[in-house]
Amino acid sequence: MTKKSDAGERMCSAESASDTEKMCNAETTCNTEKICNAEKMRNTEKICNAEKMRNTEKICNAEKMRNTEKICNVETTCTPETTCDTEKQRDMAWKLLNRDIVFQDTWVQLEASRCELPDGRIIAPFYIRRDPDFAVVVAVTKDKQLVLVRQYRLGAEKVLLELPAGCIEKGEDPKVAAGRELLEETGYQAGNLQFLLKTAPNASNSTAYAYCYLATDVELVAAQHLDEMEDVAVEYMDLREARSALRDGVFEQAVHVAALYCALDVLEKQ
Repeated sequence: MTKKSDAGERMCSAESASDTEKMCNAETTCNTEKICNAEKMRNTEKICNAEKMRNTEKICNAEKMRNTEKICNVETTCTPETTCDTEKQRDMAWKLLNRDIVFQDTWVQLEASRCELPDGRIIAPFYIRRDPDFAVVVAVTKDKQLVLVRQYRLGAEKVLLELPAGCIEKGEDPKVAAGRELLEETGYQAGNLQFLLKTAPNASNSTAYAYCYLATDVELVAAQHLDEMEDVAVEYMDLREARSALRDGVFEQAVHVAALYCALDVLEKQ
C-alpha cells in the first residue's frame, strides 16, 4: 500500500508540476505577447507622431514660404496703379556736358553729344538728329470715308498708304499745321479738328514729336497744293474697314497706326 501510494503521489506531483509549467509557460507567453504588442503600439505611435510632425512641419514651411513670397511680391512688385517708390525716386537723367553739330542742312541736323550718366560714367559720342515736329491727321468725311494718301518712302523703299501729315513750321501752332497739311496734301478742309495725342516716334535719337489730330466732316474745297518734289495720290477707305486694315498691316508708319487706333476709339464713343 505504501509503495502504491508513493507511486501515485509521485505521478500526481509530476502531473501537477507539468500543469504548473504549462500554466507558467502560457502565462509567460501571454505576458511576452502583451509586452510585444505594447512595444509595437508604442513604436507605431512614435512613427505616427513622427510622420505627423514631419507633415505639420512641411505644411508650416509651405505656409511660411507662401507668406514670405506674398510679402516679397507686395514689397518688390510694381503694379499699374502704384509705382515703386525706389524706382520713382531714382535719378535716371543724363547730364549733357557738351554738344557739337556734326552736319547741318535744310532738312537734317546731326549732333554728337557728350553725356554723364547718373553713376558718373561718360558716354560719348552719342548721336541725335534734331528733327522738326510734325502733324498727323485722321480725316473722316461726312459719309464716313477715311481720306488717305499714298506715296513712295525711300527709307522703307516702297510705296506706303498713310494719313495726311507734314512738318510743323517754326513757331506754328500744331493744330494750324494739321489743318494746313490736310488741305495741301488732299484739298480737304476740316469741319472739326480734335487733338488726339502727342508721341515721340524715335525718342532714343530724334528730338521730333508727332502731334496727332482727328478731323471730322472734312470737305473737298481745293486742289492739292504740293511741294515741287512731292508726288502724292489721294485715296479713300470705308471707316468700317480701318480696324481690319490695321490688323492686316496695311498701314506701316508707326505714328499713323497709333493715331488711327486712337481716332477709332474716339469715334466709336461718339
